Amino acid sequence: MLPKALKFAVIRMDPVSMISHLDLDSIAIAEATAMEPKKYLIYLDTPQDLPLPESEWCRYWVQPVATVLRPAVPEQGITSDMVMPIHPNTRYAKGRQPVQSTPQFPFPNCYFWMMSRMSLRVKIKRGADVYDNDKGATISISQHVRLMSAWRDDFFRMSSLRRAAALGSGPAAKGPPQAAGPPAPYHATRHSPSSSTPTSPPTLREYVDDSRSSDDDEDSISDQSSLSSDQSDSPTSDDDGTAPILPSVPPLLEKIIDMDLFGWAHDPKVPFIPLVDLWLELEDHLSPDNIPNPAELWKEQEMIGA
Repeated sequence: MLPKALKFAVIRMDPVSMISHLDLDSIAIAEATAMEPKKYLIYLDTPQDLPLPESEWCRYWVQPVATVLRPAVPEQGITSDMVMPIHPNTRYAKGRQPVQSTPQFPFPNCYFWMMSRMSLRVKIKRGADVYDNDKGATISISQHVRLMSAWRDDFFRMSSLRRAAALGSGPAAKGPPQAAGPPAPYHATRHSPSSSTPTSPPTLREYVDDSRSSDDDEDSISDQSSLSSDQSDSPTSDDDGTAPILPSVPPLLEKIIDMDLFGWAHDPKVPFIPLVDLWLELEDHLSPDNIPNPAELWKEQEMIGA
C-alpha cells in the first residue's frame, strides 16, 4: 500500500538499503552504514510510477518543507524570499494566501521553497503494516493548484534578475550562467563528496557497474547471437517460406512508450534517488523546533552518491 498524494509526511533516507544491491567497495559500505540520516518534513506532490505487485518502492515528486528562508542562488536569479508560507504561517506571503491543509497544519513556521522539487523512492508497505491515509495533513486539489500558480511572480522576477546578471548589472550580476555538462557516471568506486552545502536538489548521477568485465559482455553478446540463431531456425515463417511482416509501431504510440508513463523503463539514475521510510503522523516524529533544513537532505543524497 502507498501513501496518497497531496499529503504532508515525514521521511528518513535508508542509505544501507540503497547500496545493498550495488557492487561497492567495503569503504563505501562502511560509510553508508555509519550515516545517521535525519527525519525531514516533505509534501507528497505526485507519484511517478505505477508499481507492479512485486515492487518494493514507488517514486514520488516531493517538495521539502522548511522553517527557514530559501538559500539564494544568484546565478539562477533565486532570492531567499522566494518562499510560500503554509498556514498558520503568514510571513513572506507577498499578497498571496498561504497554503492551507486539512486538518490545520500542526507547525506554525513552515515554508515551501521555490525550485526545490525532488524525487524520492517511498517504500511500499503490505500486510498489517500499511500507511493509514486517514492520518496526517492533506492539501485539497484547489490548494495544490494555488501552490503551483503561487510562483508566477517569482518566476518573472527570476527572469529579470538573470537578464540583469547577463548584462552585468543588478544584485545578481556575476556574468551569464555557465553551461553545465552532464553529470559524470557513478562507478562502483569511491569518490569524495563536495564540502559545500547544496542550494538546490543535486543532479542525479548514473550508476555504472564496474564489476561487469569484458568477458561478461562477450558472453552476453554470444548468448544473444545464439538466441537469434535459435529463433531463426524456429518455424516462424509463413506456409510459402517467407518471413511474416510485422506491423510497424505507429509514431504516436512510440512517443507514448518513450514517455515511460508507468515508470517501468530502466533508469541508471534510480540507485541515487533517495530510498526512504515514510510516516504520516507528523507530530509523532517532528516538532516545530527540530524540523531540519532541506539542504541537509540534499547533502545526505550527495554523500550516498559521492
